[in-house]
Amino acid sequence: MFCIPNRSDWRRPIAPPAVRHRLLLFALCAVGLASSAPVLLDARSVIADEVPPPALVQPVDVHLLTLPLPITGSVDTNAMQTIDRALRNLSTDGPRPILVIEFRGSDEQTGVGSQFERSLALARFLAGDRLRRVRTVAYVPHTLQGHAVLVALACEEIIVAPDATFGEAGLGESFIDPTMRRGYEEVAERRRVIPAPVAIGMLDRNADVFKVQTSEGVRYASGAELEALQKESAVRAVDRVIPAGEMGRFSGRELRLTYGFASHLAADKNELANALKIPLARLQQDPSLQNGWHAVRVDLRGPINRTTMNWVTRSLQSRLEQNTTNFICLAIDSSGGDLSASLNFAQFLARLDPARVRTVAFVPEQARADAALIALACQQLVVGGNAILGGPGERIDREQLAELGQPLSVMAMERGTNWSLPLALVDSSVRVFKYTREGTGEIRYLSVDELDSMKDAAPWKQDASISTADGLHGRDAEELGLAQFRADRFDEMLRLYSLESEPETIRPNWAHEFIEGLADPKIAGLLLFVAWFALMIEFMTPAFTGAGLVSGICFVLYFWSQFLHGTAGWLEIVLFLCGAVCVIIEIFLLPGFGIVGLTGGALMIVSIVLASQTFVIPSNTYQLDQFPKSLLMMVAAVGGACISLGLMRRYMHRAPFLRRLMLPPVDLETLQELGKRESLVDFTYLHGKRGTTTTPLLPSGKARFGDAIVDVISDGQMIANNTPIVVSEVIGNRVRVRSLS
Repeated sequence: MFCIPNRSDWRRPIAPPAVRHRLLLFALCAVGLASSAPVLLDARSVIADEVPPPALVQPVDVHLLTLPLPITGSVDTNAMQTIDRALRNLSTDGPRPILVIEFRGSDEQTGVGSQFERSLALARFLAGDRLRRVRTVAYVPHTLQGHAVLVALACEEIIVAPDATFGEAGLGESFIDPTMRRGYEEVAERRRVIPAPVAIGMLDRNADVFKVQTSEGVRYASGAELEALQKESAVRAVDRVIPAGEMGRFSGRELRLTYGFASHLAADKNELANALKIPLARLQQDPSLQNGWHAVRVDLRGPINRTTMNWVTRSLQSRLEQNTTNFICLAIDSSGGDLSASLNFAQFLARLDPARVRTVAFVPEQARADAALIALACQQLVVGGNAILGGPGERIDREQLAELGQPLSVMAMERGTNWSLPLALVDSSVRVFKYTREGTGEIRYLSVDELDSMKDAAPWKQDASISTADGLHGRDAEELGLAQFRADRFDEMLRLYSLESEPETIRPNWAHEFIEGLADPKIAGLLLFVAWFALMIEFMTPAFTGAGLVSGICFVLYFWSQFLHGTAGWLEIVLFLCGAVCVIIEIFLLPGFGIVGLTGGALMIVSIVLASQTFVIPSNTYQLDQFPKSLLMMVAAVGGACISLGLMRRYMHRAPFLRRLMLPPVDLETLQELGKRESLVDFTYLHGKRGTTTTPLLPSGKARFGDAIVDVISDGQMIANNTPIVVSEVIGNRVRVRSLS
């Protein structure tokens, strides 16, 4: 039965309002669940099967500022001006921008000696309202002491290396005055990253700092504050954090794991980028914030050689010392060559301060073999879509290749990257796998050796292998994170970095340009053409004409340019000289069946072919592709020489200045008449007679017997001109002679 209350009962609540609301909500939920249970089941199944893709996240603006230690002079004002310029370029939409301040000094400098006034000015600037819309992060990769600690306290977040040391802000101060204490308290209270009592404990060695567990939570207090807490509230536990007589000093692990003052631990830039959840390529300082870009361009084309790399290094060092350059673009189109020279230049690039200069490698077509080390040593890499990075290229010494891992690992450690993938692009025997870290989903590309050398190798799980035997195409390099951008033309690369005009190209001096010009395949082929042409002229003319000198100069220029260009060595030069000696012996000393001469000619041809490439026998796809080009250049040169000989024989006697070098050809009637005369000639009467040579006998020539000049042949020796001879044998019209001297 239902009982209807009277009017007076309506005024009294049947239950408290909170209870009534809960009962009503429970009833509605029960009815809804009973009526729509099938619908909810279907909805769950739909959600499980069809999860909508996540929305595209706008990339966050990241600016890295390397703060030099100690903070003296104009360090604070330069830092504030740089941050001001960065603030002008920040996007007002999208995620909150990140400003990372990296504290970095020299090997022995940790911040001790930083001026309090300048550190306080920079700290107030970072903790002020202007940077409220920016997420400020202090990154401490090494020990940080002195008043530079105050600047780190002014940041919204602190990320520290596990083995770094943080604290002892009062080092170098004989007396801590109230102004310093108020400055540290002000900054610490504003940011609340590290409690004010702890900040004072790091400044003043007379402070006593405690960690107090109360009913309301954990608090950090000085000795006087601890007494007040003990009187006002229940104190459950007390731990002394900084004892009186010592300045507070914490390791990176203590800051993060023990006290929670640091948000993350990061031993290098790679881990820092992971902590901030940004790509590593975004974590680079922008030198243009100082005074815009001042860019230069360096073209690295053709085989890498020590001469070119030394010249490029000296040129760049000179510009950097003059502070006239903060953007270096290396336009690379090379198949490698000298591994030692490439590694030295890569180490030079890796040591450049990213706060002063940005290095960008632009590879539109290829950076094979050790040329890939130069491209990857730059801070950023721009590749063409079909470019080849790494893989087979010019010849590499296997002994040098075996020692490449150690310097690459050192470079990677300094830059906070991994070394396996760059090594695999040069050494095809290195296998690289994709590894995923459990829990975070972080991806790295490592070899087994590099994984074993990592301290936290356990969470990394091996995935598919990465094929690097033939190099990486530009698109693959971008997907693997080696390349930051893709551009097929240089003007596209300029737009990526907002460079308004073509950068100045560093050009070599005239001697270097002359060598590079001679090493060009077209010029090298022309040198060979002229060399063989002149050599044949010298052989075909009885007197010295200067053609042999021209031939020698062309051969010297060819081998000299190829030697300095890096494709020829002493082996090729020795082979050519041995071949030339064999040809001379065949012509002048041991005339016979031509075996020595043919061997010499073969040696000369082989030396010329080898001088145009860095390998002896092609052993990979690149070398197999280059070998026909070397042969084609040689065939073109020799073929041109042969054609020129035919043309010379046919038309040389008509040339105004060369007609005296060759007799005009005899017409058909004259040849027939001479043949008829020679068939009737009998030189038997010359047997035993003496005469004099009128031409060198090589081994044939002419000799004078009285008033008659007769064609003769020596008995195998070379007989010079004007040499007394005697006829030793006559067979028909064939007169054999021997020397009387």
